[in-house]
Amino acid sequence: MSPSKAECARFSVEFPGGSKIDVHLFDLDLVGPLDEPSSLEAERARAVRFHKPEDGRRFLARRVVLRQLLGVRSGRDPLQLDSIPDEFGRPRIEGLGPLRFNTSRTGGLFAVALLEGSDTEYQPGIDIEMDRPISDAASVGRRILSESEQRGLGSDHQMDTSQLLRIWTRKEAVLKAVGRGLAIDPSLITVPCQPEASKGLDTVEVPLEGGPCAVLLQEPADEAIPDGLLLAVALATGA
Repeated sequence: MSPSKAECARFSVEFPGGSKIDVHLFDLDLVGPLDEPSSLEAERARAVRFHKPEDGRRFLARRVVLRQLLGVRSGRDPLQLDSIPDEFGRPRIEGLGPLRFNTSRTGGLFAVALLEGSDTEYQPGIDIEMDRPISDAASVGRRILSESEQRGLGSDHQMDTSQLLRIWTRKEAVLKAVGRGLAIDPSLITVPCQPEASKGLDTVEVPLEGGPCAVLLQEPADEAIPDGLLLAVALATGA
């Protein structure tokens, strides 16, 4: 299976200093057939434990697509690319050289962010969410918004679910770039709160054990991605 057969979007996000994150977006329901040899045996064992067969198939599809894409970019045999989580749970694959990656999924969509360069301290982060209703948006907002964000929105602000999901997507991309994910309370970082895609570069400070880390955050224009999808890309250094 060639990754391009299921690819529904591809674009690059430029950062200062010449860093470029390539984003590939896949429709997992278009991936097939999932007839990889015994190298997927462990994944198949996990897939059957999903409550919904559809979720198990999408899990296998993510593994196949990621292996194929990383194999194409690194010149390695995709079947030899096994993911091993680091101390913070971030997926790592040995032997990719200057190629680093991060992934995100929502429903049947799967995004992969690729960063290539000699400075391996730079790490990509990506998050995607489908725009959808959230029944308890107000309580979710109180849990994830920083004090600065709450002040900026004002006490009488009625949290729109699309706006909340966009804020959440920004925070997730930043936290994934530093490799901590939700091990860091999202209310400890402040991101832009505007309801539309940001048109420029933002810097977000993340508190880490060794001191604050500055993470660069960008969003592609809405027309670059499928309707109803929210997407943010981040670049961290020294995390």
